[in-house]
Amino acid sequence: ELRMENLQQSLRQAKAAVDKAALDYKTLDVRTDIDRELLRLALEEAEAAYKEMLSEVSLTEQSLAADLRNAEIGMKMEELHVKRHEVDLTKLVVRTPMAGMVVLQTMFRPGGDQVTLAVGDRLGPGQPVMKIINPEKMMVEGTVNQAEVTRLRIGQEAVIGLDAFPEATYRGKVYSIGAIGVGSRRENYYIRNIPVQVIIENPDRRVIPDLSAFANVLVDRQENALLVPASAVGEQEGRTFVYVRTPKGFEKREVKTGLSNGVQTAILEGLNEGDVVRAQF
Repeated sequence: ELRMENLQQSLRQAKAAVDKAALDYKTLDVRTDIDRELLRLALEEAEAAYKEMLSEVSLTEQSLAADLRNAEIGMKMEELHVKRHEVDLTKLVVRTPMAGMVVLQTMFRPGGDQVTLAVGDRLGPGQPVMKIINPEKMMVEGTVNQAEVTRLRIGQEAVIGLDAFPEATYRGKVYSIGAIGVGSRRENYYIRNIPVQVIIENPDRRVIPDLSAFANVLVDRQENALLVPASAVGEQEGRTFVYVRTPKGFEKREVKTGLSNGVQTAILEGLNEGDVVRAQF
């Protein structure tokens, strides 16, 4: 706009010069021959300058119109470019199909270090990046010795504990029992265990992913039974015994045992409530 305004000003000046030269040219009758020739030359020069200025204004208008069109095309291309990136951005947003807690996965870096994924890590096709955990439906995943798995049934009640919070206990039920045994990195490869999942029925904020936990599954029930440490019970010739404290020291006494969970054993006969037994047979 400033450039065009300057040209218009120059055009007005050229027009004024033409008008002045034309007025002066009308006074030829009272001029000398030399003045007449000078006035004629001045008029021709002013008219030529004016015509040149008109041509320059026209060319400038066309040039500015072309520049404006180029700018409009450039703006349109940039708008399309922005829209394309906006569409691309929507495709880069990962939306979870459910509400929950994000748990980033781990990876092994050169050197064998296992670390949580972070900005700058290189991922491969199909590599898990994160999991979405529903904190209202948490599970304990573990394994059971294949010799004991026949005692488990889906739906059996369980008591769940967390190693990080020894005072916390939770209700649970057996959710799934694996059909194929799996090995362990820490044990002999040929020792196979069965994977089991136990769902936590009353989780709270302390229950978060990757905590170590345990679950005691109720496979049977025995009411009003005395309990002793399983390590206090010994077996000899098909009979079970415990050592009971007496005034003369510990004496071996035959007992009839009931159910055992590997930590405690129920005593059906042979002991009375309050008897002191040796913890190690």
